[in-house]
Amino acid sequence: MATISTPEQQQQPMQVEQAPPPLVVPLQPQVVTQTQPMHQGSDFFTKKLGKDVTDLSQPWSTTAEGQRAEGKLKSNPYDIDAWGILIREAQGQHSSRARILFEKLVIQFPTCGRFWKTYIEHEMGHRNYDKVEKLFQRCLKRVLHIDLWKCYVNYVRDVKRELSNYREKLTKAYEFALDNVGLDMNSTSIWKDFIHFLKTSDCTGTFAETQKTNQLRKTYQRAIATALQGVENIWKSYSDFETGCNQSLAKKFIEDKTRVQMAARRTAKAFETDYRSLNKNGPPTPPTGNPKELQQIDLWKSYINWEKSNVLQTDDMVTLTKRVMFAYEQCLLVFPYHTHIWYEAAQYLESRSKFMAERGEPIHSNQMAEEVANWYERSISHFLPDSLLLYFAYSDYEEGRMKYEKVHKIYEKGLENEELDPTLIYIQYMKFARRVEGIQGARVVFHRARKDTKSKHHVYIAAALMEYYSSKLTITALKIFDLGLKKFGAESTYVLAYLDFLTHLNDENNARVLFEKALSQVPPEQTGEIWDKFYEFENNIGDLTSLLKVEKRRFESLEELLPERMKEKEATAVVDRYKYLDLYPCAENELKVMKYRSRSGQLEVGVKGLSVSGSVSESSYESHIYKPDVRHMRPYRPSAAPGVGLLTHAGGVTPIPESLTDLLSKLPPPTCFHGPFVKVDELMRKIAQTDFPHDPDIFLNSIDTLKFEEKPKTTKRIHPDHEIDGESPPVHDLYRERRQNKKQNLSQSS
Repeated sequence: MATISTPEQQQQPMQVEQAPPPLVVPLQPQVVTQTQPMHQGSDFFTKKLGKDVTDLSQPWSTTAEGQRAEGKLKSNPYDIDAWGILIREAQGQHSSRARILFEKLVIQFPTCGRFWKTYIEHEMGHRNYDKVEKLFQRCLKRVLHIDLWKCYVNYVRDVKRELSNYREKLTKAYEFALDNVGLDMNSTSIWKDFIHFLKTSDCTGTFAETQKTNQLRKTYQRAIATALQGVENIWKSYSDFETGCNQSLAKKFIEDKTRVQMAARRTAKAFETDYRSLNKNGPPTPPTGNPKELQQIDLWKSYINWEKSNVLQTDDMVTLTKRVMFAYEQCLLVFPYHTHIWYEAAQYLESRSKFMAERGEPIHSNQMAEEVANWYERSISHFLPDSLLLYFAYSDYEEGRMKYEKVHKIYEKGLENEELDPTLIYIQYMKFARRVEGIQGARVVFHRARKDTKSKHHVYIAAALMEYYSSKLTITALKIFDLGLKKFGAESTYVLAYLDFLTHLNDENNARVLFEKALSQVPPEQTGEIWDKFYEFENNIGDLTSLLKVEKRRFESLEELLPERMKEKEATAVVDRYKYLDLYPCAENELKVMKYRSRSGQLEVGVKGLSVSGSVSESSYESHIYKPDVRHMRPYRPSAAPGVGLLTHAGGVTPIPESLTDLLSKLPPPTCFHGPFVKVDELMRKIAQTDFPHDPDIFLNSIDTLKFEEKPKTTKRIHPDHEIDGESPPVHDLYRERRQNKKQNLSQSS
């Protein structure tokens, strides 16, 4: 999480405490100062493991099922089911043997709090407390998983109970946990336990009692200002606490914090359902693109954007930034190998730094600016050392801060990575050198790239064009192109770039020479675009004889590769001769009949081989196809079960009429109705079993009886609701007149 301090925290000096000797002193929180780098290098999670776990590559399991699981992990090291089999086997083993498997586990999934917790609990079960503390020191500051931190607090509370300074150490453990994961909505139990711990602490003297009260009040106020599940219970406890301390001051304290508490309660309720949908226990795996992964990423982005919207409506931008960066940290526990999440987090933190600078807060601005660099360094040092995007974004950020020496180190770090293709790194490095050191600096980088056997032809193209556009030296650019042609003459992409450059210079003679040379060196299956370029070149600046010769040669060359396709193009080749951009010498209908689709069977350069691309878009052909008008068609919903009273037919359920749809849109959602719920079947059964009288007079008399209430000396009518509200019945009530006439007719007939 971003190491950003609040104004209150800045008043207290922060020091880095040393790790304690095992089994004697409780685990000391490693406080991160404002200038301490966040990253710990690529070996942060895999420090020296000891002689008992030095060899992690050997087979571990002794059971047939476990060995099959290890076989699966060789092909897919992220197979969770296979890991589950081995974990269950390890939990029944001795700690020294199980430790080998657990080390493999946490190295493979370094940010999974669930696996770290399982490892630690196994060591605690065997009372290996020195190992437990070392594990906590390895993972706590990087794995902000709420269950892991609860395990840490419980460890200090249970294991360190016999120490003389037990309460002091436990207080530090609680504060350490709340400083790191106190923003988690599920951290309510830690807050409550800490409050209960402070309440039950013994104090001697007025000064100690005052300190206890102030610490309790501070903890309460921090808790009620945080969006926690069940924060209303903490608020009630806080109200009782203030009332018990001083009734005269309690009202003031409670009124001051009411708005903050209401915002926290409203925030927790608003996102409670979606927050539960977040999978915070998922093991980190590389991107797969499966639907479940994409759904979870969307949920995490929704949660992060929700935090960015300042749901607590706080005016403290430092608090807002801490909440957003904590959300990013939580997301990266599950998706640490997704480049865009790291980049978006760094961009947000950079924007906050600029915002703080504009507000005249240079201290916070500088802190956030340094944290951006630490964020980039952390991503490429451990999780994504192969992400060129993060390398380039990091270098651009440091270049913007004019830390050029650091930019050189970033590019050097990328070039030292044997797993990376250095071509794009050299190109971006040359651009940086040109911006900062001029064209001479770019030439130094290009000279180094030429000697690198792993660099590709793109470096020569970039260097030549840079010389042409920056230093205006056409001769130098041509020399670089010629130098690259000796090495990459068979690369069609390089030849096409060189041809474009010569065409731009109007160098006809050298262009024709290069065309002929390329057609003899480039593999035939990659010459499609070169032939089209040659044909276009002669069509624009050559004579008719040269054009016809190239047209014939191209047709013959491509016919050997696509004989069936080129038979259809013999009659349509003339279209290519007279077309210009999107202008054609024939109508679209004629092109359709002629089956004209591309320039004489144009070949696209591709990995999988030959492909033909159309010059005339498919949409122009589809426009002549008559299609049914689907605007008035009912959607087919075969999986939707018909509701009660809905008529079904072939193709789905009959749509609800617009009048009912409008009514339903105005009604409150079903979640607003909490009862009473009528049992429709039971109601209909009662109505069916009831024996109603056939005499209508009984009904009419019973209705009149219900509307009048007999009282001594007076008879009052019980007015309906609309009369109570001030509305009287109409003078000419048609319904009442008809009812009276019906009663008179019935009485006369009887």
